[in-house]
Amino acid sequence: MVAITCALFDEAFELIRILKNEKIDGVSQFNGVIGHVPVSLFLTRPGFHRKAKFNKWLTQHPFQAFINTGFAGSLQAGFKVGDICPISSVKHYKKRKKFSLKVHGKNSQKTYSLCTSPTIANTLDEKEDIYHNSKCQLVDMEAWNLLEILKKQKQDLPLRVVKIVGDLPEEGDLLKHEEKMRSYFSSFKTLEKLKIIGQTGISFVPLYKRKKMLQKKLYDAVLDSLSIMNINEKDFSANSIIIKLLEK
Repeated sequence: MVAITCALFDEAFELIRILKNEKIDGVSQFNGVIGHVPVSLFLTRPGFHRKAKFNKWLTQHPFQAFINTGFAGSLQAGFKVGDICPISSVKHYKKRKKFSLKVHGKNSQKTYSLCTSPTIANTLDEKEDIYHNSKCQLVDMEAWNLLEILKKQKQDLPLRVVKIVGDLPEEGDLLKHEEKMRSYFSSFKTLEKLKIIGQTGISFVPLYKRKKMLQKKLYDAVLDSLSIMNINEKDFSANSIIIKLLEK
């Protein structure tokens, strides 16, 4: 079985649609099969505030590999919304420790650097500050915390971190509706959805199409990761490309 972590429901929407929502010993998770591979998906929430639940979840399944995915903000020019970015290094905005994710194999992909910030970075000034201090290409709120926990628990599993570019440095105004879009996809009530559409106004349709595109990209990134790591439902091998956790 493969462990998958993602911060938010709306990010993992396309995965969740084909998985079963279960609560095992108090831990909410989504279990099932993706691309013929048994998986369990755990939502960490922004900033990785479900550490106790996460630690418990790790003991509930015989995990053979780990995939962390989700949306990330770009800190440099040259990215497009929807770019799929395998990560090779993860820094923390306020801590010195850095994790390197080493890619093995002849078919190694282009990889990117990621900075984990303890706070949301929406404005251009906030992103420029993070880039100035980290020199990373992308920013999220979870990956470094996840790797720190896996290291402490001595989880020596094949690991892949892959992020989808969800916003560009200059898109601060667009992101003011982000919370409404998250609520739209997590709500199961028609009236609530209609209310959100009304609050968002003419921006709703382009934002909805953008979110659906990003969700599909994340689904594709997970399928690609399972293929790259050469995982199948009968036996596990990771001979093509393995990303292992190292610490610098």
